[in-house]
Amino acid sequence: MTKNTAFSQSHQLLGALLQLSLTPVQISVHIGGDLLGESPKADILLLRREGEAWSAAQRARLPDGVRDSAAGHILLEFTYIESVNETALEQAVAYDYFYRQAQKLPEEQVLPVVLSARRPRTQRLDEWGYTEEQKGVFRSRLPLLRRVWLLALNDLPPQPHNDFVKLFTSWEREAPFAARWMRQW
Repeated sequence: MTKNTAFSQSHQLLGALLQLSLTPVQISVHIGGDLLGESPKADILLLRREGEAWSAAQRARLPDGVRDSAAGHILLEFTYIESVNETALEQAVAYDYFYRQAQKLPEEQVLPVVLSARRPRTQRLDEWGYTEEQKGVFRSRLPLLRRVWLLALNDLPPQPHNDFVKLFTSWEREAPFAARWMRQW
């Protein structure tokens, strides 16, 4: 009996027992069904590296917080209209988990990043356990959010490798850096 068969059988048994127990009290139990109806459409960008490490040319175009990552798959969730909220963080956690499962990738190969055009309030950052690792780059110490990096685009240093993402900042004073990127490329 393979591991998958054993899991499938135990899953079926648990489901059947739950049906016997819960159906009489009007709780339905669906075994092996598609819980989501159809596959969700990801509102996320995927950066996938070719090769074993980011090349110098690739790093020159990647922002702080991404360029030094060893992960070959970067999932970018972007919040433009409003600052980061729980929904954006939940989506990043979910995309990270489901993408790794679908692609059969270990954690170290995938980095979920939330790009925020606006800097989150300090109180919110504290609630979510985020501290600034480097200017504009935040990491959480909380277990559920530890994998999700946060980039506050307004706060990233005015370096050429950050110019592209600064096209999407909420501050007009960052426009010259974005213009520099457009002229360069």
